[in-house]
Amino acid sequence: FVQLNNNSSEINFLKIFNLQGKLLYEQKITSPNQEIKTTKFAPGVYLLKIASENGATSHQKIIIL
Repeated sequence: FVQLNNNSSEINFLKIFNLQGKLLYEQKITSPNQEIKTTKFAPGVYLLKIASENGATSHQKIIIL
């Protein structure tokens, strides 16, 4: 799973993409500590995009084993 700690309550949504750029998962963030289950994803490298209410975005690579 991916654990998201949203202590500042600014994070609006999370998206997970494969390396080809295809959107695989999207979720609105509704709680300060949220877990995203990744069991439905095949092992590999994915891109995580997190967006805040003010429009700022953060990108991270995640590895699912």
